[in-house]
Amino acid sequence: MKVDREGGRPVALSVKKLDINGFDGDQEWGISKFIAPCIFYAYTKPLENQGNGAASSAGTRKVSICSLYTVPR
Repeated sequence: MKVDREGGRPVALSVKKLDINGFDGDQEWGISKFIAPCIFYAYTKPLENQGNGAASSAGTRKVSICSLYTVPR
């Protein structure tokens, strides 16, 4: 895969819903949403319990979130 100098790469985004209010999309690593005109956030798909017998509370999932708020001019 070709990357630029900063390590960036093209984003593969599958848009599920698109309208005047924004969009919902899937990426290989997570889910992203844009709420017009100024909020974008993305989060990883939750990792489910692997069933390896480790002690953990039922329903515990880890998620990473990135939020971006912009101010339109």
